Amino acid sequence: MKKLAVLIASSTFLFSVSNANAYHHGHSKSHPHICKHKTYHPHHKSYRHHGNRYAPRAGIADFISQSPGLSALLGALTQADLTNTLSTTGPFTVFAPSNAAFDALTTEQKEAMTSNPDLLSSTLKAHVVKGAYTSKYLIEGKTLTTLTGKKISLSDINIERADIKLRNGVLHVIKDVILP
Repeated sequence: MKKLAVLIASSTFLFSVSNANAYHHGHSKSHPHICKHKTYHPHHKSYRHHGNRYAPRAGIADFISQSPGLSALLGALTQADLTNTLSTTGPFTVFAPSNAAFDALTTEQKEAMTSNPDLLSSTLKAHVVKGAYTSKYLIEGKTLTTLTGKKISLSDINIERADIKLRNGVLHVIKDVILP
């Protein structure tokens, strides 16, 4: 009888410690898949839940293809046959122009890129850097070398949304198209 009471007491203690620990790490007591800080959507393919952090599963190409605000970039990457490059292990830092950035190009610039595959490819590669660089690294005056060999700095880039961490690198949505 004494062993049973000790077993029940220890089980109750462990259960209460695990619930307190779960709450401390950001989980709801009644719904462990709901975090105090963020809502976890089990149907979302890009992220899986670990405590109160999100671990990326989607790659850069996957993220671009799932983002309506980057559909012009997806079309350009597909036309230039560069989606496979952004699907590799990387790591890469991609400065992804938004649809508005592509819309801001002149008609002549758009026609030149669509009619010249080499120009389109070099324009898109000017947005990609080997290595994963978050905004903390992108301080004023710091330069990075793109896949085309062009040096770019933070003063050249107007970032709209920074630090989208993905499986094979980091993506920053930018407001302008970087021309080679």
